[in-house]
Amino acid sequence: MKISRKKITRKWFNHESGAKFEIRPFPFSLFNSEVNVETRKLQTTSLKDQFMHCLCGWEGLKDDDDKEFKYSDENKEFLYDYYEEIREFVFEKARLINESEDKEIKN
Repeated sequence: MKISRKKITRKWFNHESGAKFEIRPFPFSLFNSEVNVETRKLQTTSLKDQFMHCLCGWEGLKDDDDKEFKYSDENKEFLYDYYEEIREFVFEKARLINESEDKEIKN
């Protein structure tokens, strides 16, 4: 079995809007799943936590004043909360990195 560290590589992806996003896959070691003893409810790593980890940067985003929409945790959270198309794009590409590396390792 071939083991590759390429699975953790950040990659840039072009979005249909013309913006570019730097994305990395979400590692299973950060996925948290446990039962809250008091409430007896399952608690898992939120999609927001996964998004915040996977999105590593961007280029080509502008704010209302046509100025650069700078990369920051606050702006990343704003994208997660209000831009479903970007949220889904990040999750899709994070999965794609894992899938493409799996295929490359097998060949």
